[in-house]
Amino acid sequence: MVGQTSNRLLDPTALFPAMLNVDCLTHGALQCVCGLGWIWTMLKREQIRARFAIPGTSLDDCCISF
Repeated sequence: MVGQTSNRLLDPTALFPAMLNVDCLTHGALQCVCGLGWIWTMLKREQIRARFAIPGTSLDDCCISF
């Protein structure tokens, strides 16, 4: 899901978004190695909120991602 979401952010017109990319591998490594995948999720939520003007705060993103 992380790979597809990040790929859609880069190219919204992609019919079949890549499931494996740098964002996916980064999230997986953070989660498997040290259990901190929620940090990557929080950062992506902030990017999505900023891009689509969705109201919320970084604290909201942190609490929801954790």
